[in-house]
Amino acid sequence: MNLEEHDKDQEAREKADWMEKALELCEQLEELGESTLAHQLFNKVKKEIHEVELEGDTWLDTQICLTFPAIDRRCLVFCCTPKKPCPFRQAALELLGVSPKQYRTLKKSMSTEIRYGNPVVEP
Repeated sequence: MNLEEHDKDQEAREKADWMEKALELCEQLEELGESTLAHQLFNKVKKEIHEVELEGDTWLDTQICLTFPAIDRRCLVFCCTPKKPCPFRQAALELLGVSPKQYRTLKKSMSTEIRYGNPVVEP
């Protein structure tokens, strides 16, 4: 790895760390009743999220939190249920316009299809 690649890699790690802390702060602000501030911060983070398509079969064992802010929508099947709070999944679902109820349905459908050897590419 040359110096330029190292700098880009370091910058990406720092950005991901900032986003993780910002999403955690959003949750804390919501718990404190500061919904307006939480929403403003969340909107700032949301601008950084972008969709990707992971190469080959790597999406088959990847969760959203491992690649955030780059998200492959197929990875949602491996995320936790909506009952468990996850700022990464919440941000991804909001960006994709998927409700918690739709997410549960998609998760169940995709996991069944993957289990029986018929993986879904697009949820």
